[in-house]
Amino acid sequence: KAHQRAMRAAALALAVLGGVRRAPSVRMGLLDRFTTSAPMAVVDKAPSWDALGEASAAQGGARLREIRAAQDAGRGPASHHANLRLFDAPDGFEPRVELFRDQAGWCPYCQKVWMALEAKRIPYKVTKVPMNCYGSKPASFRAISPSGAIPVARIDGQIVPESDDILFALEELFPEVPLLPEAGTPEGERARGLMGLERALFSAWFGWLRSRDDERGRPRFEATMDRAAAELEATPGPFFLGDKVSLVDIMFLPFVERMAASLPYYKGLRVRGGRWPAFDRWFEALEAGTDAGRGATGPRGG
Repeated sequence: KAHQRAMRAAALALAVLGGVRRAPSVRMGLLDRFTTSAPMAVVDKAPSWDALGEASAAQGGARLREIRAAQDAGRGPASHHANLRLFDAPDGFEPRVELFRDQAGWCPYCQKVWMALEAKRIPYKVTKVPMNCYGSKPASFRAISPSGAIPVARIDGQIVPESDDILFALEELFPEVPLLPEAGTPEGERARGLMGLERALFSAWFGWLRSRDDERGRPRFEATMDRAAAELEATPGPFFLGDKVSLVDIMFLPFVERMAASLPYYKGLRVRGGRWPAFDRWFEALEAGTDAGRGATGPRGG
């Protein structure tokens, strides 16, 4: 019986693949229907490239090409694909700022600078370099950043490393759209305190994420999130300083976004749609109401 089953399986395989007619001496029974005397013909029914192009254009491809063309010219919506952003500057304008950031659009420190440039509507161009985990950095980049760290900005010909230094340089050199309250004011002092809270939240998250000690890690993270949520609740608008995006929001977002992505999977804790509705409102306002938010929380990475 085992031999007969093996013979039937072999005959079936040959028949399905366009093999030869079965040997007359083998009883096939129900498998007779699979016999064939010639390979089956293959009919190419795939559409041509021209037909695919027409279908793509009819289903939004033309619109996508229009958007990409606008991005190449420095216009259109914020996108990690764009290598030039002109905003209200005329065609042919040479930006004072060049941002060196990661190709994947994933680096959170690059994201902070990207968001600030979008929020302040500073014309800039982008040079993309790989993160260390994605490949070696070119020698031309090593020449301006020997450590290979990103982001780096070239502002008026001067090299500025480190994301926070870049943010404060942009705030000083491009004051037309301020993202921080005036220094020395109560609002300015509150903003400084909130920036410290952002670092405390990052530390609580990253420490817990890398640890198996949930008994201490989770309460520490939740308590710090409670403090941050209370600060959001204390303002009249959805953002940390009220109804406008500030540098505080820009410093929080890259990491809170990653908390919302990592903690449900690794720790079973939901950040969005969980116990912090103030952060739900904050996320929604950033995603829907500002160019900076749409750019930073859009397609990735970077």
